[in-house]
Amino acid sequence: MLIGRQVECERIERLVAEAREGRGGALLIRGEAGIGKTSLLGHAQGLAGEDLVLSARGIETEAEIPYTGLWDLLGPILELRDRLPEAQANALGQALALGPEGTPARFAVPAAVLGLLSVATEERAALCLIDDLQWIDAPSVEAIVFAARRLGGESVAMLLAAREGTGRRVDTTGVEEIGLGPLAPASSAELLRREHGDRLSWAVAGELLTAANGNPMALVELPLSLSEDQLVGRRELPPVLPAGQSLEEAFRRRLSVLPDETREALVIAAAASGSEDLSHLSLALGRMGLDPGALDPAEAAGVIALEEGRALFRHPLLRAAAYHEATPPDRRAAHRALAETAAPGA
Repeated sequence: MLIGRQVECERIERLVAEAREGRGGALLIRGEAGIGKTSLLGHAQGLAGEDLVLSARGIETEAEIPYTGLWDLLGPILELRDRLPEAQANALGQALALGPEGTPARFAVPAAVLGLLSVATEERAALCLIDDLQWIDAPSVEAIVFAARRLGGESVAMLLAAREGTGRRVDTTGVEEIGLGPLAPASSAELLRREHGDRLSWAVAGELLTAANGNPMALVELPLSLSEDQLVGRRELPPVLPAGQSLEEAFRRRLSVLPDETREALVIAAAASGSEDLSHLSLALGRMGLDPGALDPAEAAGVIALEEGRALFRHPLLRAAAYHEATPPDRRAAHRALAETAAPGA
């Protein structure tokens, strides 16, 4: 159970259990950066068992590319498209560039999404996890929310997470919503003790609790950006900022101590968006004159995880920090290297 999130975890557990009984539904979790939305989606994934898991995550740099969100979410079940009514199958194929050519009818794509989820869950339940909804492209959001409102008779549990204060504000009228607020003081103190208790003086812990203002990610990340002298109170802490700014600054400081070539490699990994395949990244790194080992310090620092042939950022804000701290020419060079190495014969 996540510290301080018992009510939310229990609601998610009920959602999953009801979907397995054929009483599907959707739940939207809203909140500021670092407040625990992604962790709650992770809790849901841990409940999946034999359920089908479908997932998508909005990427800021792809927010205007139509249907990228649907491509990510439905990829594992697109082989079932031929079981849909012809009009829906054709519309979904047109939307996802699978053929036939043409512009899909607006209603047909959302209907196809709901139909495909229904077909995919004839023998087992499905868990749909959509993170950073505010950066999912508009046509995908329209289709996803359409389906979310109509899952009552399906074996589908859908969890949506949206960050407040950035990106597209999504109208999810008709979908149950949870506003995720700060942790209670006692829960904040428990989380800080669990993550950093042996390293902090009492006075420093109090200052960090104030700075984090109940934001779980800030409680975990802020101490990682401090020196040992600061943690035990021998040196003054940096100026206390509002929690969101403190978190972003902590990520920037965490990246700033990495070697130059590692930060350059992270720009390429961040630009790769949902295509974090290590073999592709290695080719792109080579095109930029970098060795794949340049990512190793980032893995050691907990910025990325190298697993199952992919390079995954530990948190969307780390990806955003790595990308936006780079200069525009460096970002363009990263995208160019990725495009050139993805081309046939590269």
